[in-house]
Amino acid sequence: MEIPLHYKAPISTEGLTPLMQQYLSLKKEAGSMILLFRLGDFYELFYDDAEKISRLLNLTLTKRGCANGIPIPMAGIPASSLEQYLSRLLEHGESVAICEQINENFSSIKNSLVERKIVRIITPGTIVEDALLPLKSDRALVAINTTKDGKIGISYLNLVNGDFKIVADSTEENINSELHRLSPAEIIFSETSDIKTKHYNFVTKYTPVPDWHFEYDNAIRYLLEHFKIDSLSSFGLNSNNYQDIGAAGALIRYASKSQSRELSHIQNLYIERTDQLVFLDSTTRKNLEINKTINGDDSPTLFSILDKCHTQMGSRLLRKWLNNPTQNTDIILLRQGAISAFINYFFYGDCLKRNTLDSIKSKLKQLPDMDRMLSRIALKYIRPREIANLRNSIRLLPDLHSFLGLIKESKLLENLNEAILIDPSISKFLDIAISEDPSISVKDGGVISYGFDKELDELRSISNNNSNFIKELEEREKENTGINNLRISFSKIFGFYIEITKSQLNKVPSNYRRLQTLKNTERFSISELKQWEERILSSKEKAIAREKFLYETVLKFLMDNIKEISLCAKSLSEVDTLINLAEHSHINNWILPTISEKTEIIINSGRHPVVEINTKIFTPNDCIVNNEKRMIIITGPNMGGKSTYMRQTALITLLAKIGSFVPAKKAIIGNIDRIFTRIGASDDISGGKSTFMVEMIETAAILSASTNKSLVLIDEIGRGTSTNDGMCLAWSIAERMINFNQSLTLFATHYFELTRIPHDLQNAVNVHLSAIDSSDDIIFLHEVKSGPANQSYGIQVARKAGIPIKVIESAREKLNNIKKVSAEYNITEICSYKNKKQPYDEYIDVIYRSIESIDLDNITPIESINKLYEIKNILEKLRK
Repeated sequence: MEIPLHYKAPISTEGLTPLMQQYLSLKKEAGSMILLFRLGDFYELFYDDAEKISRLLNLTLTKRGCANGIPIPMAGIPASSLEQYLSRLLEHGESVAICEQINENFSSIKNSLVERKIVRIITPGTIVEDALLPLKSDRALVAINTTKDGKIGISYLNLVNGDFKIVADSTEENINSELHRLSPAEIIFSETSDIKTKHYNFVTKYTPVPDWHFEYDNAIRYLLEHFKIDSLSSFGLNSNNYQDIGAAGALIRYASKSQSRELSHIQNLYIERTDQLVFLDSTTRKNLEINKTINGDDSPTLFSILDKCHTQMGSRLLRKWLNNPTQNTDIILLRQGAISAFINYFFYGDCLKRNTLDSIKSKLKQLPDMDRMLSRIALKYIRPREIANLRNSIRLLPDLHSFLGLIKESKLLENLNEAILIDPSISKFLDIAISEDPSISVKDGGVISYGFDKELDELRSISNNNSNFIKELEEREKENTGINNLRISFSKIFGFYIEITKSQLNKVPSNYRRLQTLKNTERFSISELKQWEERILSSKEKAIAREKFLYETVLKFLMDNIKEISLCAKSLSEVDTLINLAEHSHINNWILPTISEKTEIIINSGRHPVVEINTKIFTPNDCIVNNEKRMIIITGPNMGGKSTYMRQTALITLLAKIGSFVPAKKAIIGNIDRIFTRIGASDDISGGKSTFMVEMIETAAILSASTNKSLVLIDEIGRGTSTNDGMCLAWSIAERMINFNQSLTLFATHYFELTRIPHDLQNAVNVHLSAIDSSDDIIFLHEVKSGPANQSYGIQVARKAGIPIKVIESAREKLNNIKKVSAEYNITEICSYKNKKQPYDEYIDVIYRSIESIDLDNITPIESINKLYEIKNILEKLRK
């Protein structure tokens, strides 16, 4: 009978075996999650879960008997391959409940049901297994709490290393930006809120949880129990932060439930004030290609070209810095000082100092991912060989400490170096406790070192000395029986036995008890051999049990010292990141920027940090924006380098704000609070937004949120509508940025009419990207020069792209005709009238109506000229 693919699990347990009744009970507890039900060496799935997993993972769908005459769908995966299948399920966005057999030493009575329970829940945000985690990025778990009075609380947790934070002063307006900054693998929210319907333009796993998890009283009680304290005031929290406490309490509850145990490695709750960071919204992160290219690739990006770290910890920290540039000048200067100290010591010293750098890098490469070991220590998932790797890495620290101690010019490096050197007692304990080459699992034995525990050594001695006893017993029995080919062996079925060939059976003593008859031999046992076997097997079992107990002791010791290990791991990652930035800066001729408290950006011969790596020749350019020159109007041809010029200014600013050196000859980076970009064209068809609508939404966000300390990049605004509409919108937006927002703005445009702005407003200047046009080709010089461009070069670029020559010639002819008409009339005068006080508004209205009445698609040349004469006459009257 064919198994129905969509067969639902029965509501009633009538007619089901005890095992299936147990399964349904646990499945009810697991809810919508996939339940992996342990049966011996496999995890089995039934009913809906079986159908789903067979479809998602391409597994065979079979059956396990019938219930009330209906086949029970079943699929399974080997327990030994669990991580491989978990990874694939998580990629599909599924959450998994793992059900284990709790007591395998159950009664020998047939049909006894093994006790089982859900020991762990794995969701995209609660993974701690190294094999399931991305190597160079964190997987945050975020909780969003929306209260009835409209307040927003955001908390996030990195379960792997225990970082637990509240985002202060969160608002509905900045949720989307925060999500793109944190890039969570999973978001939890109140099941009655409308968060899931919004999705905040961020694709991830959205998980609803009961409302009461977010309630203030429940949340604060859970937090106090977790931290074992009486008040949250030590974390800077009180009842005024009820929305934040609700988010944090729900988050820690969800994470704890997923692991079915306390998260003892989470020992602090920090308040993160985003006003101390340089704000980057989601559009800016995308346009600057910090982590991903605009097409979604991993490279070439700012992170990919910078990341040559020697540890995964360092790579993740570098990514975190790039996504969280700071406004804190003290932090920036400390990092600059450390990078400068590395460069001065390693690259401008003698060969011995270069050798020291190689030694430090070699030590760093040997380090395991200590940062990610913390959760596995606390949750007791850590394997013996991981502890051995931790011990081996601690052995490297004294040499690393000595090497770094040679550099005296940086206070930050001194502090980091002090934290690197772990208490020698930790290393000493692990040296005597863990075998040099332990087995994979503690149940296999051989994890605890000889000499660490007397009882374990005695049990091992009994087990390991069996070879001498067997040899002596075999020789003695040969002598007593006269059977020279008598042999003692071992099998899993019979244990130890005496094997005698059939030709010698007449010599077998009466005290030999027959076990098995084979073709040429027979096997026997004697009481002395059986007693020894029981003693050996008992000693092995006791040794494993004792070793498991001692392993728990080692885990407790590590847990008691987890703060020191955590501080060491974080310090090592920062040293690695700083060395990486220093080496990259030296190799690529980057310079130390000056950090100014003024609102200014002054860059001499700046370069794009990504483009220059992938280009044989890169043309550097200057950029100066400050209080006196707040806007640069950028004109020039497509492909001329306008976007590159704008992006490199933003990226140099960002790099300076993480404490890095920058690609320039000289740079002064001032007090910048936000970076905004409006670059390129894209639509949101699924959201019902055209390219122009997306453009306007992004621009509206900039006009609303940018300040007089912001850096704003606007490229080709107003191109998605008619020429006149677009130009006037672009003009008005530029004026708003200068007069109201007063941001430092790079404004690229093909509307040459906007080059008039610097004539009317003193805080704006014109620059252009130069190019050389010949009859056969156009050469882009990528050089920024003062003044506006003299033409757009659009037709030349079209010719370069391969547009047919007939089309190009026709376009040139039409362009020449338009230029003749435009020579007699300049629409910029009309647009600029709104900046002047006019006594005769009725004339302006007539002009506007006259222009609006023109049917541009159907008007003839002579009609155009007549219309221009009409408008000219009105203007002459207006001037009188």
